[in-house]
Amino acid sequence: MTATADRSSFGELVDRARETPMTRDGVRALATRLEDLDVDGAIDEALARRDWSAAAALTLASGARGRLVSSERIARLLPDLEDPRHLPALVACCDGDRLELLLDLVESGRMHPARDALALFLASQLLEGNEAPARLVTLLRLRSRQRLSVEAAFLIGSAALEVSDPGLEAVAGEWIALARSPSAQKVKERVRRELLQPVLETLPLVAERRAVRGFTARRPVPKIGRNDPCHCGSGRKYKKCCAEKDGARAADPSPVGGLTMKEYEEQIHLHVDGRDFYYLEPSVLARLDFEGLSTSQLIATVRRLSDCRRWDDAERAMAVLSKRHDLPGDARPDEFREELIDAACTAAAWNVVARQVALTDEESPIRERMRLPLALARPPDEARALLEKLALAGLGADHDALYDVAYRLLDTSGALGILVARGCLRADRALDSETLLIEIERCRDRLGLPPNDVASEMFDRLLEADVAEAIETDESGGAKRRREEVAEIEALQQRAKDAAAKVVRLERRLRDRQAELDSMTAGSTEPRAPAQGETPPSDDEERRLRQQAKELKGLIAEGNAERANLRKLIAQLTEQLRTRPAGDAGADGGDGPSDERCDEDGPEEERPGRLLVPRFAPRAELALGALPRRVAADALRLSGELAAGDEHAWAKVKRVRRLEKVCSTRLGIHHRMLFRHDGGSLELLDVVQRKDLEAAIERLA
Repeated sequence: MTATADRSSFGELVDRARETPMTRDGVRALATRLEDLDVDGAIDEALARRDWSAAAALTLASGARGRLVSSERIARLLPDLEDPRHLPALVACCDGDRLELLLDLVESGRMHPARDALALFLASQLLEGNEAPARLVTLLRLRSRQRLSVEAAFLIGSAALEVSDPGLEAVAGEWIALARSPSAQKVKERVRRELLQPVLETLPLVAERRAVRGFTARRPVPKIGRNDPCHCGSGRKYKKCCAEKDGARAADPSPVGGLTMKEYEEQIHLHVDGRDFYYLEPSVLARLDFEGLSTSQLIATVRRLSDCRRWDDAERAMAVLSKRHDLPGDARPDEFREELIDAACTAAAWNVVARQVALTDEESPIRERMRLPLALARPPDEARALLEKLALAGLGADHDALYDVAYRLLDTSGALGILVARGCLRADRALDSETLLIEIERCRDRLGLPPNDVASEMFDRLLEADVAEAIETDESGGAKRRREEVAEIEALQQRAKDAAAKVVRLERRLRDRQAELDSMTAGSTEPRAPAQGETPPSDDEERRLRQQAKELKGLIAEGNAERANLRKLIAQLTEQLRTRPAGDAGADGGDGPSDERCDEDGPEEERPGRLLVPRFAPRAELALGALPRRVAADALRLSGELAAGDEHAWAKVKRVRRLEKVCSTRLGIHHRMLFRHDGGSLELLDVVQRKDLEAAIERLA
């Protein structure tokens, strides 16, 4: 048979698989057609077409016949699997190391967080009593620090219970507690059955209707009575003509009348504008013809695919975008290429970074900025010179350069990054330092180190000294000291000290319990006669000690979280106290000079006297979607604090003179938030890098 004939037969099999209902009888019928056929070739054809449903049906049918599918093919399928309920059965069809398959997929960052949680739970079930690999522990720790849905929390907590690692238990204590609930047990047993049962038994007997979320479903077929004439014009009754075919179409509704979801997704660029393109599934975007997209749709596509780490597809879309001449605001293609580069840099996809940097303009500042991370991924000579250059700049006037060094080293050279990040902690950059502390803990997770770095205690001492200096400066400057503020700071300091002391006591008790457990374990392997009057340890005693140890770990995690929140409040109050102009008579004093670290030119904005409802302008939604996850989370958190009228958040807000009712505030080291508040709402207008603030203000003007 020729190659063309092979492709033709594969195509016919893929078309049949696409129409196969994912039911027990449907997949069984498809499996009977696979005898003596090249199933692997058909799966490859389905994957090449990006027809994920056909690839899933062929894989399950092959598994039902006892013919397993290579892990490489399943790895290409799972990130885009349309129904995650089939994920356990597809993993069971894998011919290869299933544990490595799951860990590789989660580590790639290409799957949705809920699917990551399912994959990690499945990985924990595949241990079969063996010790968990370090990669599994690391990935569980990292995912435990994310916001999780209820079911994902059940699965992460259940996986953590299976792994039983002290560092993981300290980080995932909240999810472990949830995993012990009856609801979690039901989820756990259901997923285990789907992994361990024969493939066909995991499938439903009757096709389930597609869940519709986020849109109003429109009928793909007209509504016709069963005994009415068929709409196709055949003259026959509807029930004897097109009713069965229309029933299959009706089970797949879309937001557009007359189209099934599959048809809608194939022409989605005709129905969805650029702003909403960012929220489409990457599997849908990857199937589109990028040349046929509008420029706004193409920009959203590049951003979405970059955030989902679909590098091949993102680079294809970027190649098309770079040829467009109608970019918004006379922007250059490199401005959007830089977003792709930053996303790849965060994911340590250095090959992508190198390719995209090579495509930038010769004079582009991106090339200079990315020299350090690229050099760090290569032999050390160039990296050492760049580190020295940035460190010198940071020790001079450019303090932000030191933070750049710390973040890059945390991404590329974890242990060295932690040491440098510790040296970057500063009381007068409290919010930036808090972000560094979070990144230090994540880095410790990746390195497999115990949580709770000593940097937290170092920063506590820095804040304590800074508070004392701020109070002394306020008094010596002759200004009327705000007794209430000072008293609040001192009270928070005392609470922080109490929390730190509590953590120390809990850690001491935990060490004692662990020592008792170790002694009992050693005693079980090396029997000895109990001393006179000594009672031999019982199983109940060991269980009691283990339970106490788990409870202590949970209390330690809560204490550390309380310390972090108190540090943030102390830093905000201290900065407000320090930056008050000399001669200020208190809360009713004058405006005072602008904060030198702000780029805005207007006076401080007064805090509204009522709660505001937050809203997001289209540009702000796109900006949030394009930001690194930690920056976007900080932006949402700060928006909520401003809308709630938080006094400390409003203390840093500046009015933009050139724009009526538009304000700006600092977001971390490199970003600024622009927003407008009027009446009962607060509208976030844009989130930009500090260097782009003037351009953003010009756009709004």
